[in-house]
Amino acid sequence: MEKQLNLISVIRIIFKWKKSILIVCAIALVGSIVISDPHIMKPYYASKSVILPSNPSITNSENMFEQKSQNFFGTSDDVDRLMAIAQSAQLKMFMVQRYNLFKHYDIDSATSDYPNYAVQLELEDNVNIERTDKGSIEITVYDQDKDTAAHMVNAMVWKIDDISKNLLMDNKQKMVSIYNNKISAKEATIKILTDSIIKLRNRYNLAGNISDLNRMNNMSVEEKTNFDMANEEIKILDDKKKAALKELNNSIGLSEQFKATINRDVPSIFILEKGFPAEKKSKPVRWLVVFSCVFIAFVVMVLTALVSDYYKNIKGELNAPE
Repeated sequence: MEKQLNLISVIRIIFKWKKSILIVCAIALVGSIVISDPHIMKPYYASKSVILPSNPSITNSENMFEQKSQNFFGTSDDVDRLMAIAQSAQLKMFMVQRYNLFKHYDIDSATSDYPNYAVQLELEDNVNIERTDKGSIEITVYDQDKDTAAHMVNAMVWKIDDISKNLLMDNKQKMVSIYNNKISAKEATIKILTDSIIKLRNRYNLAGNISDLNRMNNMSVEEKTNFDMANEEIKILDDKKKAALKELNNSIGLSEQFKATINRDVPSIFILEKGFPAEKKSKPVRWLVVFSCVFIAFVVMVLTALVSDYYKNIKGELNAPE
């Protein structure tokens, strides 16, 4: 019963203030219609692009040379990588510089305390990046010029692909560098072993043929011992050289395979939908602006009426004789 009385009281107060409420709501209606006019509140156009990550393992050496079957599309981790790139400061600064966004967004870098922060914040407000439940990424750019919005979203997609490819290529370049270092080290080892073998052969005049056996018949016991030790050492060094040559050939083969996979022409993304200039504006929605303004004005006036009435009641109770 108390709630019913409170509701009735609210309705009674609204009717009591209906003239003021109607006047304020009418002013809000007219004002919102004027303010939301396209000549005052500039319309924004949206341009959207949808991308999917490609599988970076496709260009791995084991898949290219062993002919393993692979999925063309990337995994959830690849989507996360593209999302991180899309939200990175590197991409934002690229867009700022390419489209001169300080001028485009009317941000004076000379008078603003934090111009880079301000321009990136404005860019974030005009860009929406979402990960869909289908594993794709939707990038939407809003701008007052429909063509600029389309150019910007396509430029963002291109730069995301470029940054992603650079990350993958850098990793492969590092692997090639590691194998090149291993090749250089093995070549140096083989040279040392070869020089050691040559020195031993020259020192003991070892030709490695039948003449060595003929000389052994005329050697003393000590000379035969040294001869056998030299031959054994040469055999050990030769085995080490053969093993080093095998490792060298393997490293050269792997290095060449990694070099073959380094190709910047291979895209890291699939573009499912390219950005195009929009035919109609996306925001602001004029009827929503008008409705919101009128509704806010109505709520504010009702609250004002309630507070005023409550204040009068309290004042009346305080001033009433005991």
